[in-house]
Amino acid sequence: MKDKIIEQVKAEFDKRSQTGIEKYNTTLDQNNKDNFLQHLKEELMDAVAYIQKIQDVDPIALRKRFNKAFNLPIHHKPTLISKTRSNLHYKMMLEELKEYKEAVLHSDLIGITDALIDMQEVLFGMFAEHGLLDKWHELYIEVHKSNMSKLDDNGKPLINGVNCEIDPTRPIGKVLKSKNFIEPDFKRIINN
Repeated sequence: MKDKIIEQVKAEFDKRSQTGIEKYNTTLDQNNKDNFLQHLKEELMDAVAYIQKIQDVDPIALRKRFNKAFNLPIHHKPTLISKTRSNLHYKMMLEELKEYKEAVLHSDLIGITDALIDMQEVLFGMFAEHGLLDKWHELYIEVHKSNMSKLDDNGKPLINGVNCEIDPTRPIGKVLKSKNFIEPDFKRIINN
């Protein structure tokens, strides 16, 4: 058994080593003249700066700042919200879906982009209010794993009405669940 993550890291190390050899015409093993402590310090300083940059533009962090600035509800534990607030989120999402449909009808890529990113913003607002924003990444990974389990035994998707029998309850072209499908375990994530 091999660890896929470790194999990826090893491949990155090999690639980085080859780049260094080509750039400096020597291997790390043969290089005895550079100040490696200074290089390490500078690389770690760069790493901290990169971390800060990622944190500054992280969509979850940006959404938290938005909710705070506009005094919008944000919960830190999974929770139900009022029917009034739920209805508002529904109406905002419906508005953006209508804008998307209109932009598609007019072949308006800018309008499509606007509608899609606005839908994402509405979704993040819903996640924040339901106390799920900090769990978004884990929830996404869970649903992605579940979606990948829809592939059949040959690693192929079952596309409704294309390469499998038609399920009249689903849209033509929708990926259907194979016998390999595994439901996402949202309860584990929400309760953790």
